[in-house]
Amino acid sequence: MLNLRRRIKGKLSRARDAHRVRESRGALPAFWFTGRKNFGDLIAPAIIEHRFGISPILVSGSFSGKILGPGSILHRAVPGDVVWGAGLFEERAVDGRGVRFLAVRGPRSRSCIRGEVPRRYGDPGMLLPSVYTPRRSSNRFDIGVMPHYHDKDAMRVSDSSVLFIDVQDPDWRATLDRVVSCDVLVTSSLHGIIVADAYGVPVVWVQPTNAIKGGQFKFRDYFEGTDREGHLSNWKHGLAKLVDEAEASPTLDLSGLLRPQDSAAVATLRASR
Repeated sequence: MLNLRRRIKGKLSRARDAHRVRESRGALPAFWFTGRKNFGDLIAPAIIEHRFGISPILVSGSFSGKILGPGSILHRAVPGDVVWGAGLFEERAVDGRGVRFLAVRGPRSRSCIRGEVPRRYGDPGMLLPSVYTPRRSSNRFDIGVMPHYHDKDAMRVSDSSVLFIDVQDPDWRATLDRVVSCDVLVTSSLHGIIVADAYGVPVVWVQPTNAIKGGQFKFRDYFEGTDREGHLSNWKHGLAKLVDEAEASPTLDLSGLLRPQDSAAVATLRASR
């Protein structure tokens, strides 16, 4: 009975999505998580619109014919979808048959997919500098601390030289303003690492708790996709020592996310409605 209810609910949801997409007059069906207002999800609409020049409209994960961009949302892909830089948060099997893959976040995500997947890697968050130029504050901070939302309590510090950055601030542009106002970013958030890399801020990766689902999987996925091993530092060592472990920003290869022919593939999602 429960499965029947879920199927009925899913069918109604897809019907509502299809109606909204038709009424939107050319918007691009897209999926991102909305429940927790997390930074990686908040940036998704802006990055998709900037890259492809089409306003995205949020649809459900079961909707066929959507784009999946930033975030650990690859497991929501269904036949008819286009994946552009999405990844997985844990090792799990994904049936990619009928899905068009432009790029995935990294090789670990790729290895989980059944189907034809090109060796093109990158998280769309790497493109943020082309979307938004942060306002650099004259009030600089030696260290920024940007925890994953599960780690907020564990990573709170009382030090005037340390800036606490909330990944759930709905103003993602203000979040980026804060990141570039720091000389070093200490973070347990994957997109904290990604934006630090993108804007040239030295970064320290920590995991003060075991609360992040999937553990290190998505982090290793991203690092390996950018040809790095990635160093996990120990939060308990204290900020002074952690700063010495900061890794300089790499030169990011954005080519896998910027192929001209990908725009035509994405445009078909809009045209099909």
